[in-house]
Amino acid sequence: MISKSYLTILLLSLCSGLFAQFGSSGGGGFGGIGSRGGGGAPANQSAVESDTIAVQYFFQDNIELLLSYKDTLLDNYYEQYDPARQRVLDYAQLGNLGTPHMAQFYQPRWHKDLDIGFHQFDLYKIDHQDLRFYKTEKPFSDLYFAQGPGQQNTFFKAKFTRDFSEGLNFSIDYARMNNDGQFKSQNAINTNLALGFWYQSENKKYNSFITYTSNTHDITDNGGVQIDNLNDANQERVFNIPVFLRDASTYHVSRSVAYSHQYNLAGKPDSVEARPQRNYKIHHDLVYNTNKYKYADGTPPDDTIYYEHLLLDTRGLRYYFEDNSLENTFSISTSKSGSKTQRDFLKLGIAHQIHFLRQEPNDSTVNHILLQGQWNFAPSERMNVKTHFMYNLLANFGDYRIGGDLYLDLKKVGNFEASLVNQLYSPSLVQQQMYISEQLLWQNNFDKTLETNLSATYRIPKIGFSATGQYHLINKLIYFDTLAFPRQSDELINVLQLAIQQNFKIGSIHLDNTLALQTSTSDVVRLPELYSKHNLYYEGKVFRDRMLLRLGLDLRMVNAYKAKYYQPLIGQFHLQDSQTIPFYPAVDAYTSFKVQHFRFFVRAENLTRLLDTSTLYYQVAGYAQPYFFIKFGLSWQLLN
Repeated sequence: MISKSYLTILLLSLCSGLFAQFGSSGGGGFGGIGSRGGGGAPANQSAVESDTIAVQYFFQDNIELLLSYKDTLLDNYYEQYDPARQRVLDYAQLGNLGTPHMAQFYQPRWHKDLDIGFHQFDLYKIDHQDLRFYKTEKPFSDLYFAQGPGQQNTFFKAKFTRDFSEGLNFSIDYARMNNDGQFKSQNAINTNLALGFWYQSENKKYNSFITYTSNTHDITDNGGVQIDNLNDANQERVFNIPVFLRDASTYHVSRSVAYSHQYNLAGKPDSVEARPQRNYKIHHDLVYNTNKYKYADGTPPDDTIYYEHLLLDTRGLRYYFEDNSLENTFSISTSKSGSKTQRDFLKLGIAHQIHFLRQEPNDSTVNHILLQGQWNFAPSERMNVKTHFMYNLLANFGDYRIGGDLYLDLKKVGNFEASLVNQLYSPSLVQQQMYISEQLLWQNNFDKTLETNLSATYRIPKIGFSATGQYHLINKLIYFDTLAFPRQSDELINVLQLAIQQNFKIGSIHLDNTLALQTSTSDVVRLPELYSKHNLYYEGKVFRDRMLLRLGLDLRMVNAYKAKYYQPLIGQFHLQDSQTIPFYPAVDAYTSFKVQHFRFFVRAENLTRLLDTSTLYYQVAGYAQPYFFIKFGLSWQLLN
């Protein structure tokens, strides 16, 4: 049940803006992992003016679709440095930047071929297909740096591109998160690197790409706080709070080298004629991937309170997995160019994958053949439709995914988006089989999962309103139970969700609100029923209108519920019945400013802790969020 105090705070937050005139536009969509780049538009964006720079970019799988690189103003995407909070609905993490995360609202995941089953770092990854290639006349850089308490709590990001002679372009995307955290044994280091070369022939008919990506996650796992041993004395200093593990760590690295080239068989690339020209292209992609995952605890606790039945060897625990794969894809595409938007795009292809797997102590080889296609078309300037399909042959035979997205521009009335996905997918490797210290922990033969997802969003940007409804129908869902073992549900599970955003403005005062409701027909899908966040801030020009300033308070609230627990040994979030995380109104204060292409921010996080020193803040069961702390950051975009 939702507490009266929660409803009181929620109503006050919403009602405080009812008298105001409507203001800035609202975002939309839940921002699931299945979309490119982690998905989703930044939440609650607000801008006093449009602001772009003379840079365009594209992705190598659709070179004709050019997007503008936006020089965003002081929006939440910039101020929220944590990737888990850069979506309409926040993800939950373990209490330190870069630690494993999970969605607080159910979202479908893109299932394609072999799924290993480790997704706790997905928000921090970059894939070779996510690397942006730019069209710009001058070198372009986008730099970002954030610092928390102590020199070992930093976050650095950098994007850079430049053109060379004879049609060669270079792009790089780099990010590194290094955070000690506040609790014992909680260090998290995440490093991402993507770089690529793009060559285009003089007649623009031939394009080739060489890319390299690397994602490394080096995490010290403390197993969460010992809730039964908490008292007033050890809570006075956060580092005195007892944790379960002292010598446990997770190391996960994925790297890829990709070569892609495409040739235009007919048509006039980048035509500027009034009548669009039809292009026909053949594509070939060759990708080599290596994926390694290791968990080790050299000194597990002597008792069995923490690992319990997972403690197969008291001398130490180890899990190791390695996947080396080679993917070869041939496809053909056709599209029309020469208009402001891509009129249509059709792509059909076939891919072969071979995986060389090592899960201590076993080795195996898996082959996949994938039939895949994509069709994007625009019946009019106000309508855009995107469809895709995938069908799996050989291993995971019969797995498929088919879906489509519809966008309607209703002009003064707003805009409408809808999405439908239906997919049948095999269990992940971790769900089927797990070895700990070379001993078999479980062996399963689960059925495939059938899932249908429907989403619809209606926006009225002029009044800052958006509403998103999602419906998920899941048959044979696989989950991890209270013993951290995989189980398959025989229920037909329904999940219904509604998220509403309403942003208010009176003069330079803004109030951005997000309210989300969620219900499930099954107890195995344990997620909050109610979530809301509210951002009250002043935004305006100062110092002779040369600086844009924002000063505000950020409030997030989730109703009390039995959140999942994270078991680092198996790298999974699972059900638990021992803790109901309490309702906790988390409040942050911040200020930020922008001068031309330079920005700076300061955030004071978890102000609630200063008012209530007896309650710990949880997003995941057992893993407390940090006490009050201050973080600052800056970014600078250079075009020269």
